[in-house]
Amino acid sequence: MSNSQSFPRALPLIFDLYRDSAIGVVGCWSRGLQRDSCELDVLVAGDSRKPPATVNLKGTVVDLIFVDEKEVLSPRDPEKSVAIALMKPVKDSSLIFSTAMAAQGAVLADSMKKSASFRLGLALKALGRAEEALEGGRPPEADFWAQACAFDFARAFLYTKETMPAPSHLFSQMKGRSVGAAKSFEAFVKGASLGAASREACRMRLEGVGVLYDGQLSSATRAEGPGWGEERLETVKTKVEQLSRSKEHSESFSFLGQEMVAAMSSMGLPLGETLVADLGLTRTRDAVERTIPLLKSQVSALARRL
Repeated sequence: MSNSQSFPRALPLIFDLYRDSAIGVVGCWSRGLQRDSCELDVLVAGDSRKPPATVNLKGTVVDLIFVDEKEVLSPRDPEKSVAIALMKPVKDSSLIFSTAMAAQGAVLADSMKKSASFRLGLALKALGRAEEALEGGRPPEADFWAQACAFDFARAFLYTKETMPAPSHLFSQMKGRSVGAAKSFEAFVKGASLGAASREACRMRLEGVGVLYDGQLSSATRAEGPGWGEERLETVKTKVEQLSRSKEHSESFSFLGQEMVAAMSSMGLPLGETLVADLGLTRTRDAVERTIPLLKSQVSALARRL
């Protein structure tokens, strides 16, 4: 089973690097959502002790994710189960990915539901932290957690619509899948502060995310988290530039917001005033207070439907 002809020229190089491993494509490339700037997400069955890596092969940025065969066949993470069920095997002589896809495809609806529940749990925790920060007189921190809540709520909502979220497509996915659910879309847009999106706001947030990346690169624990290397940052910049050219500022601001949340969640929240402004964490106490009830209402409504 091979779909390699529809993917970038980088794949033969990956085949050469991992001759004895099954290889599959996940993420937006596996679902036909990709833009030219999207990285290629590749699962490599083999040594799962290897940390994820981002590399540039023949002009294509590739995110390599290493998994062992046991985890492929019986993933503990429901989101990983969804990704495996929807993946595209491109090198699978052992049929491990084909077998895994069949197994995870049989439980796809259940995995989608579990993934939605997981993301809703994260959204509720973020909502609680936003309220605590407001009570403590820390509006930028409350703004951050409200945005974190909005992104996890959006992912949960999409899973209930049997749609796997894609970070740099999240705004358009929510817009397309929330027909008949206007309040859910409103909660996401207002919670994520997408009304502030503009070319300049995206430029400033990109600068702020770059500073956060520098902090991750200098951290002794960076290998335990996502790939924060220079290739990753260049990918983010390329995506933002492409979205800017097509005037998709809300999509760009949303994507950068998710990058911000991922970085700040692992490195801590105390930030200087300049970085807070660059990242767009500038909503007033009253503005965040107006946003929280809308998020809480939609998170609760979605939880009742699960």
